[in-house]
Amino acid sequence: MNSTTKPLKPFVSVVMPCYNSRGTIGDTLESVEAQSYPRERFEVIVADNGSTDGSWEWIAERFPQVKLVRALEKGSGNARNAGFAAAKGQWVLSIDSDCVADPQWMARLIDAMEEAPENTGALGGYVRPYRLRTLVERHQPAWVAQPDLSDPGNKVRYTATPNAIFNRAAVEEIGGFDASAGHDDTDLGLRLSAAGYRFGFVPEAVVVHRNPVTLAELYEHRLKYGERNFILAQKHGSIFGDPTGDRKRRQLLRVTLLRIAKDAIKLPLSVFYRPKGAPIGWPLVDAVMAWGNYRGFANISVKTGERPA
Repeated sequence: MNSTTKPLKPFVSVVMPCYNSRGTIGDTLESVEAQSYPRERFEVIVADNGSTDGSWEWIAERFPQVKLVRALEKGSGNARNAGFAAAKGQWVLSIDSDCVADPQWMARLIDAMEEAPENTGALGGYVRPYRLRTLVERHQPAWVAQPDLSDPGNKVRYTATPNAIFNRAAVEEIGGFDASAGHDDTDLGLRLSAAGYRFGFVPEAVVVHRNPVTLAELYEHRLKYGERNFILAQKHGSIFGDPTGDRKRRQLLRVTLLRIAKDAIKLPLSVFYRPKGAPIGWPLVDAVMAWGNYRGFANISVKTGERPA
């Protein structure tokens, strides 16, 4: 090799699950194709989870360079597993089909992974809101976000899949994603931690994520979160505690009703007082989040041992 020849950049894979994402995935794929990282050094894999809106055909026509794989068993975890199985890269970058990546996103995650300790299982990047127009969009606790990996005291270590890079060998070693585990990225992180792998945060690697826009969308979003919280706690009871039983459900109901009552008092006062950056009317958004989470948790907890559709 000539002394002036630069070593090749690592070949990596980008995996994104897709389910009826025709309206948003085009922006995601365009942002990935526009990366500063050399195009010949990465592949893009879309794992379709049984879309019925023509996503598969549209992607095949519009982005012929993208590798399409099918994951007919429902669940984003199953889609990610299908994508990982098709991946050739040593590292797999993860992004969701409703996100848009900064042009330096890939390069910054890969640079950080190259410098990370060998036992690094995953690194997470910064997840920024796509826009801040509606009351719901402007309420920060309602955002999809990367967990705080800077706190060493946090027992739950994981990277949120809208913006992450994974050591593919480490993920394969522990059996991949568990689509039945509720929050499959949290579950994966817990299992990677148990296997001795580390995590890190790369704030310079930015992805913007579309959050719920209306109160109705937020309620449905939190309803799913409540279900997933129950299932995750059921699998990892030693960490989260046993979520089953009427007593646990009644306890959560009391906490939720108290939170909503406080929000009702704070609502008219939010014209004069609100946390830094919070919009006027933020207690209403908080109450919807609380009730949606409770209803989702309660709906699945009365069917202990069953899984939501």
